[in-house]
Amino acid sequence: MKTKADLINDAYSALLMTNVTAGASANDVELAFNKLNSFMHELNSRNMKTGYNFLDDDINSLSGVRPWMNEAISYGLAMRLCTNFGIEPPATLIASANASMSNLSAQLARVYPVNYPSRAPVGSGQRWLGRFRGHYGAASQYSNTDATQDAVQFSSGQYKVDFSPYLQLDELLTGFTQQPTSGINVLSSSFDGNIVTLNIQFEASVIGQVNIVATGNKGTVVPRSLNFNIASQVQIGVAT
Repeated sequence: MKTKADLINDAYSALLMTNVTAGASANDVELAFNKLNSFMHELNSRNMKTGYNFLDDDINSLSGVRPWMNEAISYGLAMRLCTNFGIEPPATLIASANASMSNLSAQLARVYPVNYPSRAPVGSGQRWLGRFRGHYGAASQYSNTDATQDAVQFSSGQYKVDFSPYLQLDELLTGFTQQPTSGINVLSSSFDGNIVTLNIQFEASVIGQVNIVATGNKGTVVPRSLNFNIASQVQIGVAT
């Protein structure tokens, strides 16, 4: 595991391609350390839990992040330092930072399920049947994990996916496509800012997914999948 100083050294090494400096001064290191802490707080605010060691303020302390995260953090830090040195980051650095951050986001970003609004029409379902109601009744609560989520046949729910962690700085979504696999029906879909909202109904007992491909106004294309394990459920009151 690398120390915080190691991550800073890696960031300045990435900046050598910009001819900023061949060796960071004490002031440069202090600047980078403050930027690193701010960067990690920003990731934490996006619910991207890296395990960064916020408690120990020693620059030589262990960072707490796993090895596969190192490049995303060091390249991201290098991009932020470019602003302080008043330089335009080269295309190679931008590409490296985007690729590593996309991987970090894909592994750590969380998807928050939201119940379908109770004021929506029930359709052919039965409100008094509680969890057995069909169509647009309130959805079951699904576990908020990065793994496949559990769902119940004939239930429905609303899912919001925030694409902000996957996009470049100040980039906004311009559109997206979604494609469910067999047994899953997307009743409606929309986006507001960088958040895509899907209203999903689970029609069959299958393991399936909804594949989303979002596009940003700076050309970033982000694929994302919502995976579901849908358990069988008899729908009482509906002929089979």
